[in-house]
Amino acid sequence: MAYSKQPKPKWYWYIGRTLGILWALPATILTYVFYVLPMWLIFRDLVFVRWAQYGVAEFILADKDLEKWYVRLWRDWGGWGGPGMFIWKGDRTTLICTTRLHELCHVEQQFRWGIFFYPAYLLSSVFIWLFQRSRHAYLDNPFEREARKAAGQLVDIPRDQWPHGPRDHWPWW
Repeated sequence: MAYSKQPKPKWYWYIGRTLGILWALPATILTYVFYVLPMWLIFRDLVFVRWAQYGVAEFILADKDLEKWYVRLWRDWGGWGGPGMFIWKGDRTTLICTTRLHELCHVEQQFRWGIFFYPAYLLSSVFIWLFQRSRHAYLDNPFEREARKAAGQLVDIPRDQWPHGPRDHWPWW
């Protein structure tokens, strides 16, 4: 007799997601207070689009004025701003389906790791930077690799395709 795995009922997923939201709540509060609310209230350029999934808000950075420092900061990419949300620039040339899948994977990671996601992400990059000099601190970060895999993006980025050249191991400064 062959074992067949029965699909879990939908309520099972909602309970797991709700627990993930509660687990990540401290990080969510910090992110909304210090990141989302200032962008929304001060600059008025962060626009709520929809609920992408249960507990996951989707925003766009609506202003296309490239002279503003925070628009230059975002360039043409999307990003997760904390558990339960992701932001993208709203540029029509951006592959939003790929970007959305990539960022939703980061949201799922945050629901799994909770407040420990941020130190784990940073420590993974620091470890690579210090002890694995042949690897890239961002591109080879396990969290980024998982997100690229979930989005169907290239997971193993060759050194000659690193954004700042094959000698750059730490992209954040």
